[in-house]
This record gives sequence, C-alpha cells and structure tokens, in this order.
Amino acid sequence: MSATLGAAAARRPPFLRRDVRALFLALQEQAEAGCLAVVTHAEGSTYSKPGALMLFGPGGRQAGLLSGGCLEGDLAERAANVMATGMAASVTYDARDVEQDALFGLAFGCEGLLRIHLLPIGGGRGYAPLDRLVDDEAAGNRTTWSLVVDGRELLLRYAPPPRLLVLGAGAEAPAVAAGALALGWHVTVLDHRPA
Repeated sequence: MSATLGAAAARRPPFLRRDVRALFLALQEQAEAGCLAVVTHAEGSTYSKPGALMLFGPGGRQAGLLSGGCLEGDLAERAANVMATGMAASVTYDARDVEQDALFGLAFGCEGLLRIHLLPIGGGRGYAPLDRLVDDEAAGNRTTWSLVVDGRELLLRYAPPPRLLVLGAGAEAPAVAAGALALGWHVTVLDHRPA
C-alpha cells in the first residue's frame, strides 16, 4: 500500500459539526431555504478535506468553516446567489501559486486547492442530505452520500462525532471537556467523587 493511500485510508471521515446541525434544525423548523457548501476535492495543504460542510441561511446566518476564515466571505456571496436562484454552483480556490494568490487572490495561505459545491436546500426542495446526516448521527450510524458534480459521482462518507471519555474530574478535566465539546465531540466524565 502506498503512503498516500495509507494516509487516506487512516483519515477519519468528517462528522456533522454542532453549529451546522443547529442552523440546519432552525432552517428546517422555520421552513427556510439555505445553501449547503460541500468540499468535493482538495489538493495540497488545505484547511478542510472532501466532505467538510458549511451551511448558509437567510440573513447572513452561517455555520461551519471551510478555511481559516479567508474564503467564507466569498462563499457567503455565492451562497446568497444559490439561495436566490435555486441553482447549484461550484467554485475552485487555488492557492498553490503563493505569489500570484497574494497579489490577485484571497491569500488564504494554505498553498492548496479546494473545490466546493454549493447546493440549494429547503424552500420546497427538501433538506437532503442534511436531514439524513442528522438522523444517522443521532442513531450513531455512519453515512455515505452520493453527490454528482460535473457528471462525476462522488461518495462522501460521514461518521458520528468522536467520543471522549475523561477518567477523573481533576483540575484539567473542565478544560479538556470544554475543548472537546466546542469541537462537537460527545464527552463523558467519570469520577468516583460525587462533586
């Protein structure tokens, strides 16, 4: 097995972030349309990998991150257009040429390439695939989603959030638990002391 294949096989599938789930549930409850941004391809050094999700809603609401914050403004404008037209769109951000990107691009500093597909959801179209991802996550199941972009089928795999078991409620336990919860992980703290 090549080193590249081994690294890809060892990478844990992404999971649905807590903030993305919360915005999705709000959109669904209010029967509002949104735009789901999905990383479909990554090369080189990038903040996110295929399967990473970001969700946009009306009024500038957004959840998730696909870069260190550099692409999100441009993505928000594109997502607004997708929500207004109901038409899916794709965008490629290529920062492999660092000098050219610093002069003319977004300078997101990762020296990689990201392809992102923007899908309209809600507004009479249903909320797939987020409705299934939320249900599968609640049941603790892994999910595979098939997405066709430019005539190519992509299989995106998702896992439930990681689980962390903190044994002992010492002075460091609150910080460890808070950090893991902020990442969207499931956290259990066990200690023999009632307090």
